[in-house]
Amino acid sequence: MDWFGESHIGLIRPNNEDCFGALPDEGLWIVCDGMGGHAMGEQASRLAVDTVLRGVGRGLGLKQALMEAHRAVAALAHGPDGRRTPGSTACALRIRGRRWECAWVGDSRLWSWDGRRLRLLTLDHTRAQRLVKLGIITLDEAETHPQRHVLVQCLGMKEGEPEPEMVEGEWREGMAAFILTTDGAVGHEDPEAMERALRGTGSPKEAVRRIIEASLEAGGRDNITAVVVDWPRSAPSLLERAARILKRVI
Repeated sequence: MDWFGESHIGLIRPNNEDCFGALPDEGLWIVCDGMGGHAMGEQASRLAVDTVLRGVGRGLGLKQALMEAHRAVAALAHGPDGRRTPGSTACALRIRGRRWECAWVGDSRLWSWDGRRLRLLTLDHTRAQRLVKLGIITLDEAETHPQRHVLVQCLGMKEGEPEPEMVEGEWREGMAAFILTTDGAVGHEDPEAMERALRGTGSPKEAVRRIIEASLEAGGRDNITAVVVDWPRSAPSLLERAARILKRVI
């Protein structure tokens, strides 16, 4: 399966606390965004990615693997740099046969792209989205709400435990691409800008590069990570369809 991932430090942050990983043979891809300051954030996201990859590799489900990653990240608080509170978001995608599933914690996202339309498949675990669920604000209002980046749960959270959410569906190779992003990607602030960046792209690699370019053009205020899995085949033109019909008739 064709896929590509890349992470960029952005234009403001002094280091990159994002991380991504993959086990293509297991149909698994994951992006994480660490927090806790400098090396702690980098360590948290890398530990989360590695723990999930190992967990799924030995047979755990996505939710189980994320909870194992939560405990691993939380344990960082007891290390030499325990004065800081480590944490990480996580969004993991798994494809098996004709089925796909995604589990996530925090505000890293999964999207689908069919060559024409960008669709968000996850909902952020933020205070703004909690207000949406309560019916206090709309989804459109959540996009610009001042608490849209304030997480209500993450891996390694100090009080309580995260509750990973799941979404799943049926998938056909070549019909649509899956796109995993951390919150530095342009789509988190401006989905239409990400949609414009994707139009006319022909491969996962080109799509990732365009997402990063668009994110940098928008200011690059955070680290940027994008992973694209598969790519939609181009719909046949009217001329191509007519030629196929004529061939069948002849």
